[in-house]
Amino acid sequence: MIGKLIVYHARASLGEPPEIREMAGAPLPFMLNVLQALVEDDIEQVPLFDSITIGGKREPCVALCGEHGKDKGLPVNRRATLIWRYCIREHASNPLAALAAQDVLVGTVVVLTGDREFMESL
Repeated sequence: MIGKLIVYHARASLGEPPEIREMAGAPLPFMLNVLQALVEDDIEQVPLFDSITIGGKREPCVALCGEHGKDKGLPVNRRATLIWRYCIREHASNPLAALAAQDVLVGTVVVLTGDREFMESL
């Protein structure tokens, strides 16, 4: 089971690469603690953010953010929001897409992707 944890920090510039961590066989309870620490909050799955381009290839993913980031006044994560908007366009027929397209992501956003076994473990 091999996966990647891609961290998009809200205060990073658009040209700054995200932080990438390799995740080989990490147990899910450990990952939960790591994810909550990264977003500094309870985690919430970002709706419709289900694929990401890596090395020119679209890969399935799960994106997570802090559940209370907007309530805490965290800054907009421009890079993660741009990637999310690309995913939203791919789901234009989904009724949720119209609502999501008006929203932004704030704070640190974590994207998980990997092999089939890793993705199924999520």
